[in-house]
Amino acid sequence: MAKCVGPVQEDACPQGSIVLCETLLVQNILKWAEIPVAGVICTQGSPLMHAALIAQNLGIPVVVMDKAAVRDMHEGQVVSIDGANGMVDTEAQAPASSPTEQRLLGHTNPITLPSGRTVEVRANIASLVEAERTRAVGADGVGLFRTEMLLEQAGRLLSIAEQEEIYRDVLRKSSGPVIFRTFDIGADKPLAFLDMPSEPNPALGTRGMRLYRTHPTLFQDQLTALYRASEVAPMSIMFPMVTTTEDWDFCRDQAKRVASTVSSSPANDVSLGVMIEVPSLGFLVPELALHGAHFASLGTNDLSQYFFATDRESDASFHSGLALLRFIHAIAASARDVQLPLGVCGGLAADVPWAILFAAMGIYSLSVPLPSVQPIKAALSRHQEYEKLVAQAIQGAHDYARIMDLLKQEGP
Repeated sequence: MAKCVGPVQEDACPQGSIVLCETLLVQNILKWAEIPVAGVICTQGSPLMHAALIAQNLGIPVVVMDKAAVRDMHEGQVVSIDGANGMVDTEAQAPASSPTEQRLLGHTNPITLPSGRTVEVRANIASLVEAERTRAVGADGVGLFRTEMLLEQAGRLLSIAEQEEIYRDVLRKSSGPVIFRTFDIGADKPLAFLDMPSEPNPALGTRGMRLYRTHPTLFQDQLTALYRASEVAPMSIMFPMVTTTEDWDFCRDQAKRVASTVSSSPANDVSLGVMIEVPSLGFLVPELALHGAHFASLGTNDLSQYFFATDRESDASFHSGLALLRFIHAIAASARDVQLPLGVCGGLAADVPWAILFAAMGIYSLSVPLPSVQPIKAALSRHQEYEKLVAQAIQGAHDYARIMDLLKQEGP
């Protein structure tokens, strides 16, 4: 839909405008969502940057364009923005009206496959505003709450009490069980107010759980807040950037130590799990189960980045094809063998062909952006032939391409 374009003027963005900016920040998106703006065009970053993912959840399309391409745009110009395809039409005509489209929810429960097994479709979120919207879209809970975004929004470290209050509110307002990922700071999510080493390649350096060893109080305070909040409702805690069983043991032991010191005993159990986003961990699934992991979730954005040696924020596309499918299939098979519940919380969960393949592998939960919940549920409910689907797709490049082409027809 065509809207007026204007440059960023702090918070003074007109309702329904499309904002031009260089860098997109999480705090900007949350403020603009209250106005609301109709879209954002920025000249730095990528559609996979976390601020863009949050914008997508809040119904704000984001397009990343080269500086030269936006140089001739001006305030008051009418354009059309297509966030899904990364397109901007500068020849658009102003709309006669912009009625709010009300969509009825087609699926409010987990999807039951022909085999009788169910698949949950949860939401990836990073704010209380998004938590409140999980009910409106029919999500089966929250498969990934990006807690580090709370610090970016605040622009400072939050106290234990402040964190606890937010976590309690998220648990109360969400549509179902919540998986909180502990702070995943570093790489594409540095915090200016946190002392971190300067590294030539942050994506391969001190990020995620690696930071917990050098900032133990940061980790322990968050765990304390989470365990205190758990009396509101059942919750799960998931650790990022775990690469070895030693990493997992460290996180698990820290969590158990904090749990034993929380003054008021939680009324609900807390499940501990891990993100599989580093390829090395994909070969350690039996050890994770043996060492007490309750669940695991594939973070396919970073898993693809490390698997293909392709920066997730670069313009180069991931080659998310046969090799990755074979690798994930092996992980899923290993998880089934040791009865470790395996979910997916990365971008591929919102891709219809991949979502169907994940369901065929025995994945119990797909966590997707809020706008993708109903489309993915609809695709899973329509598809009927799950048996032998993955076995056919991993046979070779031709078989993979054929299956993917067929599954694309299941999309909206």
